[in-house]
Amino acid sequence: MKNWQMSMGMCVVAGMLAGCAAVEVSTVPDAAETTEEQMASQANTVADSVRSNEKANPGAEVEFEEKRARLFVLRWNPGISSFTEERFQEGMRLLNRRESDALGFDWSIWEHEAVRPGDWWVMLRVGTDVDGVVGAGVFTSTCHPGLSWRGDGKQIWYADMAILWFQDPSRSGLLRAEALEPDFPELEWHGGHAGVVVPADTAERLTERIVRELAKLKRYNSRPLAVRRLHGGVRSALGAMVADLCPGWMTAARQAGRLTNGRSAWVDLKAIRAGKAAGECLRGAEEER
Repeated sequence: MKNWQMSMGMCVVAGMLAGCAAVEVSTVPDAAETTEEQMASQANTVADSVRSNEKANPGAEVEFEEKRARLFVLRWNPGISSFTEERFQEGMRLLNRRESDALGFDWSIWEHEAVRPGDWWVMLRVGTDVDGVVGAGVFTSTCHPGLSWRGDGKQIWYADMAILWFQDPSRSGLLRAEALEPDFPELEWHGGHAGVVVPADTAERLTERIVRELAKLKRYNSRPLAVRRLHGGVRSALGAMVADLCPGWMTAARQAGRLTNGRSAWVDLKAIRAGKAAGECLRGAEEER
């Protein structure tokens, strides 16, 4: 398959104006056979090392918190970004056609010194009639310098990332800013900088909300939602997010006997739709069907 490339532009403006980021998205056929496995591994690398450290140093709570996978918010304003709505829809089509084994991109990051491989990002569409959460994935590199997409000769910082899923709030009706803003007033939903770390408690609550909302869709890899296939598909993609960002879910699942000592988990979407508790909604990855 021919390389697919697209640029996303990010402008961080003084005050709370909406930002967008310079991004290159490409498919690399030579990496197609291993990308999904590598990405799943990258998503858990930081968390695995934290677990090992916790065993060796049971009292090291501060160090544990510092090494846990974190969540960053990326803000995308399609009205001023080179990553247009059309390119977003093309990205969804590639995910749906499973032609995205090596689909990745980079994004300019405000808190660039904080990014580590294995940290997570969620993308918020801002400055539109239907703002909201449109995607999520993992960082696959630390930040590296590059010339600004604005062509002004300035240096800014970019991080390489992998996409786990895209969803269109205008089609799905889910994860719209108007519904999320009252429950997450600490986040700026209609503008602000791109690439900002979310507090751990907010990250856990937001991740749980995202997973529970997406579970309402009974059809995946459709027009409203496109999910990268990670072994078992949507359950693995959402499970990876929960495993890294929702320690409460993981603890409840272990107490319910649903998980082994490993961090990998898959999400039982039917259990979520049935309103079951967190401990009943996760199972060990080795049990996935």
